[in-house]
Amino acid sequence: MSGVVVIVEHVEQLLDVYASNPNYNSRAAFLLADDITELIFKTYLKAWREKNPGVMAEPDNFPQAAILTAVTWSAKAALVPGEIKTRWEALEPTTHQRWRGQHLARIQNTADYSTIRSRWPQGIECIETALRLHQERNQLYHDPSHMRLAPAESAVCEAIHNVLTLGRILFTRRFESLLRLQPLGRALFAWFYLHKHRYGNDQVRKSLEDCFQRLPSYGHEKLKRFNQEQTGWVFVRDPEFGHGWMLLHHESTTYAKALEDAAISHGLIKKLLR
Repeated sequence: MSGVVVIVEHVEQLLDVYASNPNYNSRAAFLLADDITELIFKTYLKAWREKNPGVMAEPDNFPQAAILTAVTWSAKAALVPGEIKTRWEALEPTTHQRWRGQHLARIQNTADYSTIRSRWPQGIECIETALRLHQERNQLYHDPSHMRLAPAESAVCEAIHNVLTLGRILFTRRFESLLRLQPLGRALFAWFYLHKHRYGNDQVRKSLEDCFQRLPSYGHEKLKRFNQEQTGWVFVRDPEFGHGWMLLHHESTTYAKALEDAAISHGLIKKLLR
């Protein structure tokens, strides 16, 4: 099975977990986004290494995978990837201290890095965002002084958005085409962009609310939760409890179109050309 196909499956599951309850699942979504980002880097590098044997070995960790991804772009900036990698490794003679802290700072201050950035600004921005969020992730999940904290909603949305942008940059149109191939994936993709921008734009917030509150749907009648303490069923109307998420699953075709149309109308996503 193609690596891109597997990555798309992981991304759809990430969106699904987050959409089911954005508040409660913020930690899980933030952690998943970080893991998928590393998988995207390493999958891309594996394919690149197969086409360019002998230039680099498989990366050992997240930061190394991120920086080596930038190395692969050097060829299109009239640079030689193997030479760039050698020069950047030489900035830190101690092997176990490479690809972190001061070594990353030295790499980002080189002329070679600036040249690559000038040719691939969005890609380098994604790499730098990924490295920053990875550091936040390590603090939240490995530092006892931060273990009671949860990532801010803006950080979770930024992490997921970075996953989607990286996938599109590294795997071009195939990534997004596969993600939006089925109705549920289309619905989750559009929902995320509307959700991400809903606080900064009242019109976006209203469009998102309208999709779930005014769209005719048999799901509004079927959306019930069994209450074990009482006989019978009770309605669940709170979106944070999974109201919208369950509608996406019950009637993904209907909601995919509505959410996509809303996101496209606000310029948040583009119409997918098949």
